[in-house]
Formats: sequence, structure tokens, C-alpha cells
Amino acid sequence: MRAFLAAALIGLIALTDVLATPVLAGPVHVFVSIPPLQYLVEKVGGAQVRVQTLVGPGQSPATYEPGPKVMAKLDQARLLVRTGVPFEKAWIGKIQAAHPSLKIWDARTDLPLRQMQGQGHADHDHGTRDPHFWTNPLLFKQAAHHLAAVLAELMPEQRATFEKNAQVFGRQLDAVDQDIRGLLAGLSKHDFMVYHPSWGYFADAYGLHQRAIEVEGKSPGARGLAKLIDQLRQSGLKTLFVQPQFSQQNARALAAETGGKVVVIDPLAYDYLNNLRQTAAKIAEANQ
Repeated sequence: MRAFLAAALIGLIALTDVLATPVLAGPVHVFVSIPPLQYLVEKVGGAQVRVQTLVGPGQSPATYEPGPKVMAKLDQARLLVRTGVPFEKAWIGKIQAAHPSLKIWDARTDLPLRQMQGQGHADHDHGTRDPHFWTNPLLFKQAAHHLAAVLAELMPEQRATFEKNAQVFGRQLDAVDQDIRGLLAGLSKHDFMVYHPSWGYFADAYGLHQRAIEVEGKSPGARGLAKLIDQLRQSGLKTLFVQPQFSQQNARALAAETGGKVVVIDPLAYDYLNNLRQTAAKIAEANQ
């Protein structure tokens, strides 16, 4: 009997210890609209987050629509990070209505935003505000520190971790900024031609001028293309930069008419740091 009571007491003590041990929450599920934001959240959130991107590689933010499976997966998420790319205008309200407890944070919050090139860019929200802030690594650095505070609201016990992660990532962004400045130093030309005007923040940061084929979210017609051909011939620009999410037909037609070439640069690439370096190198090569 005594042995039985002793065993029962030991079992009760062990159970009490288990119940008293705090249960550690698993990683927070976060959805983001585009791959660069996934990179941002993973850098700041670290092991405390599990991130899924709505617009995947090769998909266009202008035409993307989340399907039923994605909408169902949003039930597991506590945070959605957005930035004003086109599909958000139609879908953010629907997502919020279907998931009222989901926190939605705009990564552009408290950042200095520029006007979208070509007044009134019809495909982007917030009037003519350019959503592509992430192409400037120093603005991305600001967003990282803002994100640390947002994640800390969801996981207060991890605040110090998020702040430290943001500081480490910030130093990496400073290094990339310096690398880009070195790559772009001493260029003979400072204009570069793009199809879709995604690189305005990058251009502003590094003393460049982005010239876009697309105007107000629309491709030029026959007259517009003829005018562009004349402008390109006069400017001496021989490289047309395109992104993989959009049709390259008009760009290739322009290149053929002007003796130029088409080069792909991707503002939506996940590998953020290397992608910015590679983009700077391509622009530098075109502008020597």
C-alpha cells in the first residue's frame, strides 16, 4: 500500500510539473503578397514565422487571383503583409471580410512614397503612389524595423529577437546599398528604359532616370510605338529592360527596330539581396 501511495505521489508531482511548464507556441503563419516581402518577413521573423507568398514565381501581380485553397489556408494565418500591387485592390477587402481576425499590414506604412510614373497608374491603388518601394534597399531597411514592431504585437515575448533580426538585416541592406553605389559609379549615361515602371525607387536612390514604355498601366498602340522608336534612336539607349511577369512582345519589336537588345530584370525575385546586385550590374553594363 505504501509503495502504491508513493508511486501515486510521484506521478502527481510529475503531472504537476508538466502542467506548470509553459507550452511554447509554434511559428506564426504569415502570408505576403509578393516574394520580396517573404524574404523580408523571414529575415525579421526568423524561426518564429512560417511564410507563404500569394503571387508566386512567374505570376503577375496584375492578374493574380487567390483560389479557394489559398483562401482556406488564410484561416491559419495571423498576419498578411501587403504593398499595393494591383491584385490587392480587388482582393484585400474580400480577404479581410472572409478572415476578420487576420491582421493586415501595409509594408509601405510611414515610408516616403513616390508618384507612379505616368500620372494616374490605373493598376495600382492609393491613387498614383508607386508601390515598388522595395527596390530601394534603404526603404526596405526602414520597413524591416517597422515589421519588427508589428511582429512583436503578435509575439511580445519575441520583441528583442525581432529587433535584433531587423538590425542584422539592416546591416546587410547597408552593405548592398554600398555595393550598388560602387557598381553604378562613373556611368556615362543615367537613363535606362524599362517596359513596366517598377524601378522608380531604385532610380531615385542612385541618381538614375527610369524611362517607361508602359504609360498609366497600358501598353502603347501603333502610334505610341512609332514615337518610342524615334525617341530610342535619338537617346542612344540600346537596352530595354523587361520583367518576366509581363509580355515581352512590344519590347522585342522595339529592340528589333532600333538595333537594341532585351534584358530581363525581375523586381519580384525572392533572392532580394543578390537580385539587387545583379540588377545594378545589368544597368551598369548597359550604361557604360
